[in-house]
Order: sequence, then C-alpha cells, then structure tokens
Amino acid sequence: MDLNHLLNSQQNRTYNYNNMDDLKKEIYRWRTRIDKIDQKVIRLLNKRAQCVDKIGRIKKRIGINVYSPKREKEVLQNVSMVNPGPFSRGAVRRIFSCIIHESRDFEHVKRQKKPQKRKR
Repeated sequence: MDLNHLLNSQQNRTYNYNNMDDLKKEIYRWRTRIDKIDQKVIRLLNKRAQCVDKIGRIKKRIGINVYSPKREKEVLQNVSMVNPGPFSRGAVRRIFSCIIHESRDFEHVKRQKKPQKRKR
C-alpha cells in the first residue's frame, strides 16, 4: 500500500465538522435546484396535458378513437432517440410510458366528467 493511499484512507475516517457544514449547505443548494426543476417539469406536464385534451376533443369531433398504439410507439421512439443521458433509453421509455398512461387516464376521466346538456 503506498503512502498516498494510506493517507487518503485515514482522512476519509476523520470528520471535519466545518467541511460537513459546507457539504450540508451544498446539498441544500442542489436540492433547491432540483425543486425548481421539478416545478418546471410540472408546468410542462400540465402543458402537455392541455395538448392531449385538445387532440382528444378533435378526435371526438371526427370520430377517431382516443387510444393510438402507433402514436404511443412513435412517442417512445422519439424520446429515447433524443435522450442524451444520463438516464438510459429504457428508463426514459418507462418514464414516458407512465406519462402516456396518465395522459390517457386524464382524457378518460375528463370525458366522463363533462356535464351533459339538459333536455327541455
């Protein structure tokens, strides 16, 4: 075992509390950044849901089924192809499969909650 390796392993066992405070602050900064990113993701997911709703309305008007397996396959291929990482293609496909599933459920629930016109 060389001297540098021995010194590094000894330092890793010794805690510097000033350094710990700095690391806690750094964690807090990163978590704050994640929270801001999450807020952007939610805004984008809601914008996506609005687009899904518009498409659903158009499909209903022209009598097309809302569910489109071909389109879902296209979406999954598109997002996995443009993914630069660090998520794997499989992870991105699973995430977007959930988004697609929830979008379909949103569409289904929205259509059921539509108030019916009263007959006079």
